[in-house]
Order: sequence, then structure tokens, then C-alpha cells
Amino acid sequence: MRHPVGSRFLLSLLLIGTLFGAVGCHPALWMAGATSFELGYLVAALLPTTSVEYICYQDGVEVDCSTLSEFAG
Repeated sequence: MRHPVGSRFLLSLLLIGTLFGAVGCHPALWMAGATSFELGYLVAALLPTTSVEYICYQDGVEVDCSTLSEFAG
């Protein structure tokens, strides 16, 4: 099992590599790309996540969804 800090480090390197690979060697575009990413991250962090609640029925009677084969993992 990997240590979480190592995984975050690798993810950061991948993100930086993708950012630089996408904009090439234009330093002005680096800042635009980083700003766009940060803005998207901020908006995603501020918006509440949604959840879906399933209500399952079998033969017109409400049942536990985990008992149905379509929902069983």
C-alpha cells in the first residue's frame, strides 16, 4: 500500500506535466492554465455535492434496494 503523501506527489507531478504539455513553452499561457484550474477547483469546492436516493419497489411494495439483483454489488 502506498503512502498517501507519495500518491499526492505523483498526482501533482502528473498535473504539472499535463499543464506544461498542454500549453507548450509559452510562460504567459502557464499562468492562464493554472488560473483556470484554480478557478475550476474553487467553484467545485464551493458547490454542494448532490446525492441520489433510490427507492425500490417490487410488485408495488417498497423494498430494500440491496435485496434486488440490479443493485447488488
